[in-house]
Amino acid sequence: MKKCYPLAILWICLSALVSGQSVCDYDTEIGINTGPQAGEEPIAVMELPDGNLLGLVTSYYSPSNHFEAVLIKFHPDYRLDTEFGENGYVSHKWSQRNTAESFAIQEDGKILIGGYQAPGNGISQFRPYVARLNADGSPDASFAENGSRKIDISNLTGYVAGIKTLDDGGMKLAIAGYNNQLMLLQLDEEGELDTSFATNGYTIFPYTINFAASAHFLGDGSTIFIASTYINPGNRLSLVKFTAEGLLDEEFGENGVKLIGAEQGIIPYNSLSYEAPFSILSSDEQLLIPAKMASNGSFALLKVDPEDGALVESFGVEGVSVFQEPSGSYMVTSISEHPVSKEIFLAGYVLNVSASMWKMDANGNIMSLCNSEPLYTFPLTFGAQINTHIIHSSGKPKFIGRSGTVDSTDLSTNQSINLMLPAMLNPFGVDNEEVHAHELNIFPNPANDHIYLNRDSNVALQYRIRSILGREVKAGTLYGSVAVSDIPSGLYLISIFSEQQLIGRKKFVKE
Repeated sequence: MKKCYPLAILWICLSALVSGQSVCDYDTEIGINTGPQAGEEPIAVMELPDGNLLGLVTSYYSPSNHFEAVLIKFHPDYRLDTEFGENGYVSHKWSQRNTAESFAIQEDGKILIGGYQAPGNGISQFRPYVARLNADGSPDASFAENGSRKIDISNLTGYVAGIKTLDDGGMKLAIAGYNNQLMLLQLDEEGELDTSFATNGYTIFPYTINFAASAHFLGDGSTIFIASTYINPGNRLSLVKFTAEGLLDEEFGENGVKLIGAEQGIIPYNSLSYEAPFSILSSDEQLLIPAKMASNGSFALLKVDPEDGALVESFGVEGVSVFQEPSGSYMVTSISEHPVSKEIFLAGYVLNVSASMWKMDANGNIMSLCNSEPLYTFPLTFGAQINTHIIHSSGKPKFIGRSGTVDSTDLSTNQSINLMLPAMLNPFGVDNEEVHAHELNIFPNPANDHIYLNRDSNVALQYRIRSILGREVKAGTLYGSVAVSDIPSGLYLISIFSEQQLIGRKKFVKE
């Protein structure tokens, strides 16, 4: 049964669970109309320490040709958090065009957004920017100018591809330039250049980028960019690595640059012509990068060791797992790793059909998903695509996507618009009932050496400990106690799983 509620500028449709429903049917489908814009492009979604979801979106307004950075905050069941911004979302721009390309959360709960801003359409006007918002979504007036800092150095045009928060309240920015340059830059807490970093606070590396780069910050403080680069006779997947001090890592590849997968016939894959090759950093700090086979266009997933840029030979076939035969109808847009099983999920859509998903184990072997091998297609009424997703601590994937053209006659306008489309899927073969995590009884709290779980059963459970930023610091099997002497002092959240299903979570203090 479906009930739809028009709520001002929101249109929310809740699909009730029915008896006999497949474990892979989506639980909830929600359309959100945040105004008369021509389109919305979901960029990323993250889980906050309290289990809520924060989505990052770029909104495009026509005919004024304005872009805005939008944040939308959800509960795990996709109810909007109405205490955040205006009915659950905030929208900001500091110039005519402000895109959202990356975001991060500070220890104090403040939100960092990066992208590019410009007064007009010309790419020569595009400048990277970073903004800091308070936890409620309002601009942080103590940061730079009205909460935003434009990066206008050496006429570099580009956008902020990655943000790393620093312990002193500052931040490190990985910037992909449209004029064939990469930049690594560090700002202090107030948004000023940290001149102790690199040379006067930044490093610029001239590099021929065919498609703009994405970036990851590694545990040793180094930074690695993933880019698509044209090298005759075609595009090549490449990595560029910088040291923790912001200098080009000359011991990596050839003078800091490593070309990937040439021997295996790998070429970069970009879900849209202007997007970077996307990737995630797995729990064992390895890069998982979707790509394509030059020989026939099949989709493949690469596992790469960021230490030396080599393919991890134990994954798939010599570091490459082909998961989809060639077809012009398939698009892959995001990737995630399950925090307990380490299974890998790739999501996207089939053109003119619906959102889709693939699954493989930690070694790159293709797995059946929802009794549909190897591809599962969502039974969504909007016929939508998935733009990005994560595996929530509840064990369920959480998606944010967009529809194609939708009949909006029931909405506040008569024009067709693009809608946000979150959905939930349960591909782990468990009941479709929503899991309600119980408060755990752990002691002592605060703890110095070990924490203990008070329970009756001796069955082994899995645990995951995350920092207040949501960063995983430890995971493993729990029989009765967990050693915490090896993690820094601070506030943490421990989640307990049984057969990949969340059964409880608890905050604790490590002294």
